[in-house]
Amino acid sequence: MSELILKSTWWFFIALSVVPTLYILLTKNVMRAAFALLGTFLGLAGLYVFLQAYFIAVAQIMVYVGGILVLIIFGIMLSTGKGETFRVVSGIRNQFLGMTIFGTIVGGIGYLIYRADWQLEATENFSLGKTEALGIGLMTKYILPFEVVGIILLIALVAAVYISKDLKSE
Repeated sequence: MSELILKSTWWFFIALSVVPTLYILLTKNVMRAAFALLGTFLGLAGLYVFLQAYFIAVAQIMVYVGGILVLIIFGIMLSTGKGETFRVVSGIRNQFLGMTIFGTIVGGIGYLIYRADWQLEATENFSLGKTEALGIGLMTKYILPFEVVGIILLIALVAAVYISKDLKSE
């Protein structure tokens, strides 16, 4: 019974990664596509948990969902035109090409998953000690670059707000 639950959860996270991605390819509404990206990111984080890559799963949620996706949504919200209702729409061009590329990538990944040797043992590289060393390194030796990147991202966000304010006042 436990194996059935494990497999069904695995397939749930695969579906949570693939279905929103297909929705992103087929929708014209950019805001809905951004929210569908949330499902894709969460599905990938779940797959990382299954692969016992807990740090990457948490980083996926913190960086992509908490940072990049929020930045994308702010960018969409700040770029709407004057007096328009909040509906940003993009034209679908090269839909066949996009679906062909998507199918090729999914087929290739599926083939690699099918051919993979899943009997590998976890090595010491995936131990919690490496994650601890990474955290200590980020907060000691590499604190300056870490903080500089944070300040640059803050400046970019403030600049985006300033630019959008100037465009709306004209």
